[in-house]
Amino acid sequence: MKDLSSRWAAAILLAPVLLILALVFMGDSDRASAALTQGNKGVVAVAFIGSFDNSPNASSYQRITLNVVSIRLNPKPNSNLSDFDPAWVTIGVPAGVGKSFGIGEVNTGSNFGGNFGGSNSNVAIGEGRSEIQIDLGAIQNIAEIFNAQAVPAKTYKTVELVLDTPTPGNVVPLCAGGFPAGEGCIDYKAKLPLITPTPAIPISIRATMDLDLSKSQQVVTPLVIKVDPGIGAPPIASNQTVQILPTISVIGNTGTTPPFQNQSLGSIQGTITTNATGGFVRGKPQSISALNAGTNNIVETITLPNSCSTKKTCDFIMYLPAVAAITNPSDPGYPGGTNYDLVASAKGTSYAVRAKINVVSGTNTDISAAPLKVVTKGLYNFTGKIFDLCTGAGVQAATLNILVPDPAISPLPDCTANPPTGCVVAATASTDEVGGFPLPGNGFQSAPFNLVPLPDTGASYEMVVTAAGFDRTEAKLTTSASLIKCEGSIKKATCNLNLSHGIMTGNVALGDGGTGPVSVLVAAEDSGTDNIENLQLVNIPGGVTTVPFTMNVPDKQNIAIGGGTVSDLDLFASAQDLFNGAPQKATGHTIAVQAVVGAPDVPSVGPPPACATVAAPDFTGMSCFGHGSVDGQVNNPVSTDTVVLSKDGVQLESVPIVPPGSLAAGNFSLCAPADPSQPYTLTHFAQGLLGPTPVGTPVPVTIAFPVMIPTPAPSPGFVPTPCPGICEVSPPTPNSGCLTCTASSSVNGF
Repeated sequence: MKDLSSRWAAAILLAPVLLILALVFMGDSDRASAALTQGNKGVVAVAFIGSFDNSPNASSYQRITLNVVSIRLNPKPNSNLSDFDPAWVTIGVPAGVGKSFGIGEVNTGSNFGGNFGGSNSNVAIGEGRSEIQIDLGAIQNIAEIFNAQAVPAKTYKTVELVLDTPTPGNVVPLCAGGFPAGEGCIDYKAKLPLITPTPAIPISIRATMDLDLSKSQQVVTPLVIKVDPGIGAPPIASNQTVQILPTISVIGNTGTTPPFQNQSLGSIQGTITTNATGGFVRGKPQSISALNAGTNNIVETITLPNSCSTKKTCDFIMYLPAVAAITNPSDPGYPGGTNYDLVASAKGTSYAVRAKINVVSGTNTDISAAPLKVVTKGLYNFTGKIFDLCTGAGVQAATLNILVPDPAISPLPDCTANPPTGCVVAATASTDEVGGFPLPGNGFQSAPFNLVPLPDTGASYEMVVTAAGFDRTEAKLTTSASLIKCEGSIKKATCNLNLSHGIMTGNVALGDGGTGPVSVLVAAEDSGTDNIENLQLVNIPGGVTTVPFTMNVPDKQNIAIGGGTVSDLDLFASAQDLFNGAPQKATGHTIAVQAVVGAPDVPSVGPPPACATVAAPDFTGMSCFGHGSVDGQVNNPVSTDTVVLSKDGVQLESVPIVPPGSLAAGNFSLCAPADPSQPYTLTHFAQGLLGPTPVGTPVPVTIAFPVMIPTPAPSPGFVPTPCPGICEVSPPTPNSGCLTCTASSSVNGF
């Protein structure tokens, strides 16, 4: 479930052509592109965890994020250490981040994210080309992997956090009653303290440590950095920035030999074997990737060290974010921990997978008793094209996942289920603007599906194809005459598939005499769920109140999560509003909803097949009243829990709770437009096997209307200019001013 800002980001990416260039973290069938670790190197896995110990004002904010450029290590003590010292070693943003490759992953030993020198030892004057935004509230109790990289094997005494100097972070304050000025809970830029003269490079944010890599060559050593924003008081003006003074500290590891233990990370210790003559080969590095279970989201990828060369059996250790164990079977979220899938891949070998390994923070999970087994295997470049069944046009930005069953699962895995059971996404690709796949590789990343090992004789992979507005489509991949055969395609080693869909039409209308220009996002999701099927951007021009929309949606044969088909869809329309000319995460227009709209029938028999069209009820009454917020606390919080805001049964947005073990555990806050027509509903959701499931009884809530803060006239006869707010008073009057969001009463105990 995504909040409205995430959906707006998704809608922008769904624009033609741009979608295929979207930055995503996807798998790569040639994960062996991860670099070898040299013999004089040690691998350090950097992770962040949030803290507000030095931020007494943190409770006044909904969201606090920092924009991270890199981490730097130095073997010298921090005292009088220059930022230009030649001993600095830089760990930058992971490869692929900030680049429009269409694929990317976190690679051990690879670093192409920042603007660093050829020696990779110093950050250049100015900023790196890439950065990552970390949400400190979301990682208070579960770490977030930044990057894993091979560095010179020595003892490091100083660690430095490098932020984006012009915009080191962004914050969203709570919409508390009596907020002095501004639009309330809008996005504000954070700023570092003003230093004169202005430093030539980012302000140093450092901590001392004792990270000994001199005795840990060829193994992974975790480095967990606690980040505190040192955030100042909430803003009192709409154009104000918020001062931050970040500090960092290192959460030390326990033990002096691997597997090291860290209270903020869990570890997987395993064994991998090969039948290749001569064992593992340095020229064809063997990589192992950890993915969030049941997804194609790679959290970390490592390569086997040089010490494994020529061996047929090798041990490995991975450090991963994980939540704590829950020991009481009657407690929500039992048994706790975080589930991961593993996939091993190399040039000329089979996939080896393990599904749903439970990892617990502060502990080591040993899976050595059931080794990952890779065998020498023929492979092939796997290509094809995805078509629209009704128009024959190529489908852009479709996602193709190759699923491989875990042989250790009993009963047998089912890769055709939605979601699959006991299967791991071994490779992922996306289509280009004409429906072809895979997207090309480059010097940093190999093309996905570049070297897919052939399935065993009599066995198969399952390829699942999804695209916005189309039915989920599956095809078996088998081996035929030493080539990959795709079910439904005539030509071997090529997979051409048709995706079915329907068409939905309707109108979007503003209310209370409002006119454009304004952009409206129309979303369709499976009825009663948060599973979005498609998004459509509708632009209402100036002077116009109503515009039509048309978008593809899945038809009635689309497979639902958990089985069966999706016969109905829920729809909603949300406006994108501006403040000071900048798009805001919270809209001030009421959100129009249409629940339980029948999905289109399946396409008629051709040739060519014709997709069915259904008319959705019109979205009306989208009036701008301003936005407010609601906050509170849920019962029995679990780290993966969320709070969902619904209207007339249609799920609109969700926020994660503050995780257990953190400051204000179980708390939540969210923004939504004030709506005089009907109240919203808040529901506490827990993560189940088939996705989020409701917990307890939903609670109705009314979002309070914002109040107007008139702008005082500095001199007699002066008519002030009203704030360029989300819902402006037009024409302005001497009493015009800024709208101020008012928080609703807290909703607790649900």
